[in-house]
Amino acid sequence: MAVLGNNDQYRIAVRNEAVRSETTELVYQYYELTRWERALVEDTANIFEPSKTPTSYTKPIETLADSGTAERETYSELLCQTINRWAQRSRYFLTPSIRWQDGKVSHC
Repeated sequence: MAVLGNNDQYRIAVRNEAVRSETTELVYQYYELTRWERALVEDTANIFEPSKTPTSYTKPIETLADSGTAERETYSELLCQTINRWAQRSRYFLTPSIRWQDGKVSHC
């Protein structure tokens, strides 16, 4: 059995990441996912899935970490745009707004 050196392991890791990225992009194109849908898929794969069954209780669970204003604004924008896109398919249209604890209001 051959032993791989650090350089070989690095090249394999880089190649694997390139293949994963290319495959992911092809799947997104095949299913015609929008940028928002892609973000939801990536959040599910990168945050929700690993944190729902933690391998150790000594590591912090990312989904339980406090979010900052920037993260909440990004999330609210994504949520509002997704809901409005769905609403366009019907006779209804939602115009949500979010009132933050500091009194700021975000409109979608």
